[in-house]
Formats: sequence, structure tokens, C-alpha cells
Amino acid sequence: MSERFPDLVDPIHLAVTGRRVSGELQPAQMPRLLAMLYSDKGSINVDMEFGIDGQGIRYVAGHLAADMELVCQRCLESVGFVVNTDFKLGMVTSDTQIEKLPGGYEPLLVKNVPMALTDIIEDELILSIPIVATHAEDECDVAVQKVLKGSQETGSAKARKSPFAVLEELKVKTKD
Repeated sequence: MSERFPDLVDPIHLAVTGRRVSGELQPAQMPRLLAMLYSDKGSINVDMEFGIDGQGIRYVAGHLAADMELVCQRCLESVGFVVNTDFKLGMVTSDTQIEKLPGGYEPLLVKNVPMALTDIIEDELILSIPIVATHAEDECDVAVQKVLKGSQETGSAKARKSPFAVLEELKVKTKD
């Protein structure tokens, strides 16, 4: 286990030497993820193992555990979200190698070395959070029933008066 989480690494070298990297990060260290969050509060625990499997595939396998605050898409307030996910990435150096990667691996394109480990972690976290985050229905300030009831009321008001009523009035006037 590392004392300090490294910023830049050579993932291929780490795989060849069979290294393990662990540590804690903050959402504020990941600008793309931070743009999707309600605030920069929270923590991200990372455990990554680098190695070479029996087929000669260099890989990074890891576990992420994170507590973050997302934006509820109903009330636009903070909603807590816990990520607890595993990932396994096969290292490739070209697009043609991606097609040859066996099942069970997602590709990790390694073109520029050294590369930032936080970029890999940030990608996995972004894939783990829901597209539309919401509170549980009974916990949200904006209840679904209120929204549906409001849309039904406006819908019935529109049904009473047709937008073509004006044309009907013009038609009657031209006959006179």
C-alpha cells in the first residue's frame, strides 16, 4: 500500500512489476466529475492492482468506494450517493488492440506515459453515477404526484379551449 497516492504513473511498468496503489482522493481533484456534483464534499477510496494475466494482457483491476453529493433533478437540492464498484481494464496501445481484447476487460488506451491515475478513476466514477439522480419519492421536496397533478390540470384547461377556436370564429365571420 502506498503512503501517498501518486499523481503520474507508467501503468505498463506498474503492470510488469505487479504493483498495488491505494489511497484516498477528493472530488475536487477531478474537474469533470466535480462539474456533475452538487458540491466538492465527499471522499473517494481507491484500491488498484496492476499486473499481467495468464494470456499476457497487462491490466489494472480496482475497487472504488465513494460518498458524493449529486444534484436531485426534481428539486435541485443535494442527494447523497454512494459508489461501490469494481473495474478491470486491459491496457492497449492502439485502437486495433482494443478489438483483440478478451471479454471481461474494458480497454485502457495507454498512449502517453506517464499518465494521471486520477483520470482513470474519474472515468470510472462518471460511469458509475446515474444519468438522472433523484431523492426517493417520499424524501423529495417536489413530489411526483404534485408535478403530475399540475400537468393534468393544465392539460384539462387546454382541452376546454382548443387552439383552433380562433379559426372557427373567423370561419363563422366569413360566412356572414
